[in-house]
Amino acid sequence: VGNAPESLGGRYWYLSDEEFLEFGKDADRWVYKSQHWLKVFEEKGEEYFQQFKAYRNQQVYDTQGVSPNSWYEQRLAEYYVVGMDVCAIMGVDDGLHKSRWLRNIFNDPIGVMPQCNVAEIDEPYVAPVSDCMPIAATLNVVSEGEGEVNVKDNAGAVSAVQGFTLIASLAVVASLW
Repeated sequence: VGNAPESLGGRYWYLSDEEFLEFGKDADRWVYKSQHWLKVFEEKGEEYFQQFKAYRNQQVYDTQGVSPNSWYEQRLAEYYVVGMDVCAIMGVDDGLHKSRWLRNIFNDPIGVMPQCNVAEIDEPYVAPVSDCMPIAATLNVVSEGEGEVNVKDNAGAVSAVQGFTLIASLAVVASLW
């Protein structure tokens, strides 16, 4: 899709507005990896974005959940949190994780970093993540009535849909790098 400039050795590709619309109009979610969503929105207009399913369903995310610049400065130290964020927006998490890096442009404010406390500079880094459990522990559980839960013999097995969703999530995480 699109034409990669020869000067870049075909490593990058660029799309016209029409090519991009054709490429992404049916996507369920959209991660916009930049801090300039409003600028592009004002430039292209509401009518253009209404053609995208993800926009109409308010499933557009950017990378300003922590702050406008933190994505480029800090996310590599929290790669597992980025992965949890992707699982959260894809709906394949345990429901406990609140997205930290990926911000829903419709509902979430742009993050603000707390002020640096120089007295803590030598303290070990502790990433701010929610408690979580292995996803396999939440799969294939059958309710047997009020308060009773029975884990099927194949508990932890991943269905084809869950597997494909997980693979797609990992592909999204890889593309964000």
